[in-house]
Amino acid sequence: MASTTTRTAPATRGYSAQVVQPSPDAMAEFQLISTNYSAEYGRVGGGVVNAAMRTGTNEFHGTAYEFFRNTDLNAIGYTFDPNPAFFRKPTLQRNQFGATFGGPLIKNKLFFFTDYEGYRQLQRYLNEDSLPTVPEQQGILPVTVVDPLNGRVFPAGTQIPVAQLNPFAAAALAGLPPIPANVTSPSNDDVATLLIRDYSDKYDARLDEQINDRMSLFARWSQRKDIQYYEPDLTGPSGGDGNGFIHAIDQQAALGYDWTVTPSSILDARLSWTHVLAGKTPPYIGSESLEDMGFDFSRSADRIMAHGRFQHPDRRRIQQSHFRASDQ
Repeated sequence: MASTTTRTAPATRGYSAQVVQPSPDAMAEFQLISTNYSAEYGRVGGGVVNAAMRTGTNEFHGTAYEFFRNTDLNAIGYTFDPNPAFFRKPTLQRNQFGATFGGPLIKNKLFFFTDYEGYRQLQRYLNEDSLPTVPEQQGILPVTVVDPLNGRVFPAGTQIPVAQLNPFAAAALAGLPPIPANVTSPSNDDVATLLIRDYSDKYDARLDEQINDRMSLFARWSQRKDIQYYEPDLTGPSGGDGNGFIHAIDQQAALGYDWTVTPSSILDARLSWTHVLAGKTPPYIGSESLEDMGFDFSRSADRIMAHGRFQHPDRRRIQQSHFRASDQ
């Protein structure tokens, strides 16, 4: 057996920072080290999971498994929704399946072991947002409003010409999800079940060679690909919040050599290479931009400078660099 040390880090990026995640049937044993570990586990502020993966033997062995959860088998659960007629049992379809296979290439000399695991999950959860009512989206507010730029007064109940004052604000309001016209209070008036999709595939392949009675060698390759999607709270160009699309590809190659030099001394050498390619993509990237919706970047830059929020001698350079970055 040869160990694979996995450092567990917080998933602040929306995906796991754990490079190698062996399937349960691919592990021979594991050890959780939380404190007072030796120098070989350096650069770790939290726990260390030391997992020993299985190896091939002189006989062929294999396993296959499937774990699943299904919406029809789940309890309804409790909901805070004030309208029980709207509530539906949230979708949860999870399939976790895999297989292992190992055996000899040359008996008593060279062995192989492979494993694969797939994960498919579709989940929906109840989400509530508070949006402006239909009159408020049309610029009709229940309170008196004063335009700070020219002092113009709009009494309560009169329509503010939003499209004339700020075309971008009018486009953003028009892009909100529709709400019932009889809603009079902006409190949890937009209710939806949002989708979370998580598909991943991972596998390991390793070779073990027994050079002689005192020397052994192993090589391992591991890869994991995870694709996730988080539906934004608000649909359309005025929404697009949340993680959106998350992708992560983790790859690792490892070599190990063990030599029993004397009955009381052992040489253990390890070499590994790790590659992680991951990131996020907004859910509506490539669709209508702020500029398409009427946002005037140059005018907004002048207003920000006029209000003294940026104090720098090179005003033009800050204006260009800051707002170009926002446009992207």
